[in-house]
Amino acid sequence: MGDFTLRWTSVPYVIQVASLLVLAGFVALIRGSQLIRASLLFLVLAAMPWSLAVALCGSVNDPALANMCSKFGVGAVSILGVALMMVLLTISGRFERHRQLFGVALVLATTTAIITWSTDLVVGESWRTSWGQWVHRAGPLSDLHISQFVIWSAIGVVLSRRGNRALMSERQRTQVKYIVVGLAVALLSVSDTLLTRGIGVYPFSFVPSIFAIWFAIYACAKHDLLRSRGFDWAGMYELLLVGVLAIGVGLFFLVTASSPKWSSPVVTTSVLAPLLLATYGTVLVIRKRTSLRLQAVEVQGAATIDLFVEQAREVRAETELRDKLADLLTKHLTLSEVRLYLQDESGLWSTVVDQELPPVKLDARVRAWLMNNQAPLITDELLTQRLGGLRKPIEAFMSIIRADIVVPMVDRDRIVGLVATSARTDDRALRAVDKMELMQAAQASARALTYLRLVRDARAKIEIAKEVEVAAAVQQARASGHQVRNFGNAELTSFYQPAAQFGGHWSMCSELADGRLLLVIGDVSGHGVSAALISFTVEGACETALRMFGASFDVLSLLELLNRAVLDVGKGAYAMSCFAAIVDPDDQRVVFANAGHPFPYIVRRAETPSRGKAELRALVSRGTPLGTAEPVLSVASMELETDDVLVFYSDSIVDSRDPAGKSYGDRRFQRVLRSGVRDAGARACEVIMRAANDHYGDRAIDEDLNLFVLRLGVG
Repeated sequence: MGDFTLRWTSVPYVIQVASLLVLAGFVALIRGSQLIRASLLFLVLAAMPWSLAVALCGSVNDPALANMCSKFGVGAVSILGVALMMVLLTISGRFERHRQLFGVALVLATTTAIITWSTDLVVGESWRTSWGQWVHRAGPLSDLHISQFVIWSAIGVVLSRRGNRALMSERQRTQVKYIVVGLAVALLSVSDTLLTRGIGVYPFSFVPSIFAIWFAIYACAKHDLLRSRGFDWAGMYELLLVGVLAIGVGLFFLVTASSPKWSSPVVTTSVLAPLLLATYGTVLVIRKRTSLRLQAVEVQGAATIDLFVEQAREVRAETELRDKLADLLTKHLTLSEVRLYLQDESGLWSTVVDQELPPVKLDARVRAWLMNNQAPLITDELLTQRLGGLRKPIEAFMSIIRADIVVPMVDRDRIVGLVATSARTDDRALRAVDKMELMQAAQASARALTYLRLVRDARAKIEIAKEVEVAAAVQQARASGHQVRNFGNAELTSFYQPAAQFGGHWSMCSELADGRLLLVIGDVSGHGVSAALISFTVEGACETALRMFGASFDVLSLLELLNRAVLDVGKGAYAMSCFAAIVDPDDQRVVFANAGHPFPYIVRRAETPSRGKAELRALVSRGTPLGTAEPVLSVASMELETDDVLVFYSDSIVDSRDPAGKSYGDRRFQRVLRSGVRDAGARACEVIMRAANDHYGDRAIDEDLNLFVLRLGVG
């Protein structure tokens, strides 16, 4: 047959070409990762010239034609190495990081390929082996050109295995192993270079090459190498029909070529027209049935999502929403380990239900990306996306929470939660419709979370309003301004001024059954409704203690009782300073105990005129504030004189500041006590507060002001 005679030496490489076509068809029919599909198709295109060239060199008769075929095939070998590197990088998720390296490799490989096609520097003259196979001799640049097949493949192996293996899924690690094994086998084909040195009788590279090709097909089918989102069965049927049509047309022309009576236009039209119409009609039927099946699947999925949306509207707690969301994603989308993350007051994201996982911080850039895109972050796809500077923080976040998929829950331009899941239990990638359903579920959950937050805020406001009413009643119960009470030979003058914001200052004075006087003053830490309510509760406990202890009343037992009250009501979140004293006018003695409160003063007549109008003595007793499990308290006592004046006060009186920010201070306070209290009589509190107010000026007071003065020997 002239320049071409079909020989058995071409058969192995014809099988290799057919295997490459099977791989290309499989890749073309899988709806999966576009980048991985492109890399495999690029690999097929790069391997096809070599396979075709060797097949032709087994059957051609003309040495010049064989040399042209060799140049055509060998020229693509360097590009084949770049294609193998690309496959490894895309499977491992490292392609985006090494895109520039891929570009450089492609330019270099293409350069030597052009040199091979256009000169004799790579492919020399051809010679025929004893088996009848045409083989070229190596040119001066042959080793440089062929070495690129090994070099770029080896670089691909190194870079793919240097990636972030902690972020790669188990499936990805398995896939990389499969590709490395297939590549190692394919590299055995370089043994054919011995033929270019005159050693050997036949190129046996078809053995490792065909094995590697079918190994890749196995990896695609068994281990989801393409991140499959479904197989295009309709497309496969159409390809088969087109193939049958091509064979039919070919057979028809073979028949007409051998029998002239069948070559008339009428016969050709009458045979080919029905065949074409039948093929076209079958394709339409296949497409229609496939479309109906896909619509049925989408309708079923939409119904499931609609049911979840209705259920999400009825949830009354985050845990209930998490359970319903986990049930939907595990059963409908076969996802695993579904977790719901919510942001706490400190800005960290914590899981609902699963408290073993520590709270995590979400990088502001990642948060902005999730807010702008409102799309799932998927590890398999993340590793092939162009993210720039966002790559590291996103990879770090996904690694910390140990999730394969993260979906933002956005409502009212705010991320209200995050859904984190592991990969699908069936090890398949998410299809486009699966992603859409996942986003719809996240949106419905976001609306449910917003509703729960609004309901909780409304309830909190109602509770606050109730507490405000109670606190206001507490303040009204404590008479503001100056008050005067008489207890036998003692006179009590008191002053109370509440601040604009509710505080925890309180005091009481009561006569015991045996004629002694109980005086207590306290201050709950903090401000607001809670502090005011706790002070009111403790004041009530003090009233209860009066009735409970009777004649055996003592200050230490009182403070221990009040400590338990603060601890029980405040749950350890509040502390209270307190000073309790029992004054015995007949015995002229005061017994007292202090729990972290400012020491009261005894204003006593000066023994000598040189020391001024009065001298001060502090009722010193050390103790820790109340509200702890084991408070440190002690009791002390002091003798009294007939006309002593006892002054109890809150620290807010000396700590409050003037408009310039300067506090009133202990020295000013003591100066007033020495100079004006003893002669003021029932106006003692008024004198003290007038001096203090002169210092405060028009500045609003931040704390309650509490003061009372007990004068002995009045009657």
